[in-house]
Amino acid sequence: MNSQITPNSSYKGTLNNYLINLKATENDLYIQAEDNFTSKSYYTKISLSEVSSVSNGLFDTIESYYQGLIDAIDKKEKSASISIDNDATINYKIEVSAGSQKIPFNFELELNEEKITEEQRLLKQIAKLTRKVVEQEKRIHELEEKLSKVEGNIPMEFDPNGPQSTWFNILNSGRTIMSKAGGTWRVMFGRTPLPKHQKSSFSVRIDYVADNHRNIMIGICPSSLKTTQYAYGYNGGFAYFGGGNGQIYKGGIPFKLMAYPGIPGTVIKITTDLIDNTVTFYYDGVWIYASELDTSITENFDYYPFVDLFTNYDKVSFVSFEIEP
Repeated sequence: MNSQITPNSSYKGTLNNYLINLKATENDLYIQAEDNFTSKSYYTKISLSEVSSVSNGLFDTIESYYQGLIDAIDKKEKSASISIDNDATINYKIEVSAGSQKIPFNFELELNEEKITEEQRLLKQIAKLTRKVVEQEKRIHELEEKLSKVEGNIPMEFDPNGPQSTWFNILNSGRTIMSKAGGTWRVMFGRTPLPKHQKSSFSVRIDYVADNHRNIMIGICPSSLKTTQYAYGYNGGFAYFGGGNGQIYKGGIPFKLMAYPGIPGTVIKITTDLIDNTVTFYYDGVWIYASELDTSITENFDYYPFVDLFTNYDKVSFVSFEIEP
């Protein structure tokens, strides 16, 4: 907490599903939070004389309070945690060292809803969504330009004749799909199975997500599951799920990940070793999960790549495929 307050010091960040704005002067701290889903805004103003009481004595100046919140939001203070709930109440916790002991401190800070008309709120939502669409389209265009510079063709394609292929727009010579309808899971398989008795890897890029739920599954499953839209949900199926902080599904059972959300631009790589019967998942090149495969399944069925999408307009692409010699 070594920052110094300058006239109108300000900070912008994200916390849970809120956009957080902090503004500090010598005598006051202004806190504003905007819900990314509803566009509702909440605020409070804390004067210098109120700092100690509203923080349960943890902070005593505007400067320390302001920097303490920033360090917790940005995760620079390892002993501190901060969250904001659906009612716009900020919860702050920290452990302070005192000799060999750690003393816990915590406080809650309730924000007040800013009263605006429904029309104003809807206009704010429209403006926010428009900005997001423009930003994501720009990101997708940049990624497609990079992809076009990669030498050679990517042999992995989606199957246009799959059981639910009619629910998708198939683009980019079969390497990209976009959901045409939402409200339920729909699956697209790779056109060809992964090579038996070999080690291979394919990568899928998340190009666009239509909402913050990020209901996208990327995985592998045996050919026995090609008749179901829930390819991740049965024995032999493995999938990365992009919602929240990310999860891995093994036979329908979820395993939570810590910080691997399925945001646009993320590349999920899956290495399937059908010699030693293992599968390994990578998130932007970082190992996140590995498991053995059931030999009774690998011996009797082919394994296929698949993507399950839930929301209209969600979009993904195969970006690489390789077979190890």
